[in-house]
Amino acid sequence: MSQTRLALAAGLALSLATSLLPAQVQTRGRLIGYTAPTSSPAITPPAVLRHTICSPLQRVCATADIGIPVATHAGGLAYDGQAKAFWYTQGTRLFQISLDGCERLCAAATERTLGNGTLTTGLAYAEARRTLYQLESIPGIAAFHTLSAVPCPPRATGACRFALPTDRHLAGAVAIDQRNGFVFYAASIFDPTVANPQNVILGAQLSSPCNIVCRLPVPDCGRVTLGA
Repeated sequence: MSQTRLALAAGLALSLATSLLPAQVQTRGRLIGYTAPTSSPAITPPAVLRHTICSPLQRVCATADIGIPVATHAGGLAYDGQAKAFWYTQGTRLFQISLDGCERLCAAATERTLGNGTLTTGLAYAEARRTLYQLESIPGIAAFHTLSAVPCPPRATGACRFALPTDRHLAGAVAIDQRNGFVFYAASIFDPTVANPQNVILGAQLSSPCNIVCRLPVPDCGRVTLGA
């Protein structure tokens, strides 16, 4: 998972999140995310970082402590402000980790129902509902899972499946717009031999999350794929 891929996925999530926040919260410019940089030895190995805009990056956890994503398209992270923690997956396991001290608060298997080779590829969290959303994918198909996050372990309350643009696409990230009731998925062809990964953002209403109602192609820029 490259630093560039994280920036694209974070940009999707941030654009949705900032539209929901009051101005005084927006100005704080706080981000938390996973990065696997290829050119910055200051934050190698891969790590979960927190960042206030215009301030130095702060390491929350090294991924050696919580698991490095098992594939290029696998993994996800979602912030839980109420618990001062984040949810994280490396593709097969789900963890709730405290921001203070990287303490593991909860651990469970992720929801995976698409058969052999399927991996969890994205997470989103709705604080008001205490609801955790999981995305999983195999080539050509994705599944969206809804879970009650409290108590531990999270309990599955719903799931559905939807087709991706081609049988080579994988869904690599998910973000929700709670105010307007939408969910957005990022999908790409995660094959390094393909010149154009055909990046696309898919949108659906959160009340019917597998009924895709809009598609937004994302121009390729140096064979960058979209992941969480």
